Amino acid sequence: MSATTFTHSPGVFTQWPGERPSVSAAKEWFLRNEPNLVSDWAALKDGVAVRSLLQFDARPPPTALVQSPDFTVAGAITPAHVAAREVVIHQINSENTIRASQRAAAEAELRNAFFSALAASMMISAPLLLGRIRAAHVLAAPYAAWKDGAAAWLQLFADFVTNGVSKEEELNEHDDYLTMLRLKTLPDNCSSLEFGDRVSCDCRSSRPHPIPHSSFPHD
Repeated sequence: MSATTFTHSPGVFTQWPGERPSVSAAKEWFLRNEPNLVSDWAALKDGVAVRSLLQFDARPPPTALVQSPDFTVAGAITPAHVAAREVVIHQINSENTIRASQRAAAEAELRNAFFSALAASMMISAPLLLGRIRAAHVLAAPYAAWKDGAAAWLQLFADFVTNGVSKEEELNEHDDYLTMLRLKTLPDNCSSLEFGDRVSCDCRSSRPHPIPHSSFPHD
């Protein structure tokens, strides 16, 4: 298989390229996996109509009738006509309430299935990042046990492609920070609080794959 020939498996993504991939690595992942999006997932991601959810669209109820002032006129609207129309309107509105509930459940299932596919691609290569997007993209109640795969996809693209940094920039930034740590040492008589703050800061800032600037919740 050549370097530019990809195998497409709808609903299955290749392994995500690490806790903090470079722009080039992230772009390649999205290029390879965009065709693997199930059509409904792609629609959710792009904010367009989802074909499988169209069946749940609301039916417009008919206009309410107004009783005629003179029932002797041909085609006059009687109280019986008004009452019958009100029954139809009530039936359609009740059906629309059920349709809305069914649509919400079906959409939540789609979004969670999308997220599950993303999670499977990140579980081994980026467990820390996965934990953060899992916390950042919880669906609203009553589906709070599920996650929003479309929002997570867009967040990953924004953080690692749109706002990402090149591999060289990452390495330079990391090396500069390590140099600063060697030059700015703690005094021998530092307090335990100062030592703890320094270690916590160093662990967050100098790990090989720091979390990029994003809207993910921080530790």
